[in-house]
Amino acid sequence: MAVPNHPPTVSKTMPSHRFTMNFHAPDLTKAWRDFLISFRIYITAHDLSDDEEDRRKVAILLNILVSNALPIFNSFDLKLESTPLTTLVLRCGAYFTPNVNPTIEGHKLFNRKQGTDDDIDTYALVYNAPLVHS
Repeated sequence: MAVPNHPPTVSKTMPSHRFTMNFHAPDLTKAWRDFLISFRIYITAHDLSDDEEDRRKVAILLNILVSNALPIFNSFDLKLESTPLTTLVLRCGAYFTPNVNPTIEGHKLFNRKQGTDDDIDTYALVYNAPLVHS
C-alpha cells in the first residue's frame, strides 16, 4: 500500500531555548548584545525567515526575555500586535545602553596612569579606545 506524498507540515510551536538575558549583569550593553546574537541564531535555526510575521518574532522575543522584560516593554508605549521586530530591538538596545557623560569619560581618559602590570601596547590600546569609539 502506497503512502500518500504529503508536504511536510510546519509546526507553529517553538522548541525550547537555552539562553537568557542576564538583567543583573554588570555590563548590560554586552549582555543585551550577547542575548540578541543568541536570539538571531535561534530565529535562523528555526527557519523564521525575514518574511515571517514580525508579530510572532516579537512575541517569541518577549517570551524568551520572560517577566523581567514586561515593565521595560510597557515603558516603550508600543502595541504588541503592530510593533516591528526592528523597532523593539532598537528600543531595547537604547534601553540597555547607558548614556555616557563625555565630561566624566574625558576626565577618566586624561587622568589614567599606566600601571606596573600594563605593557605599553595594552596601555596604548586602552588609552585610545574611547577616542576610537567616540
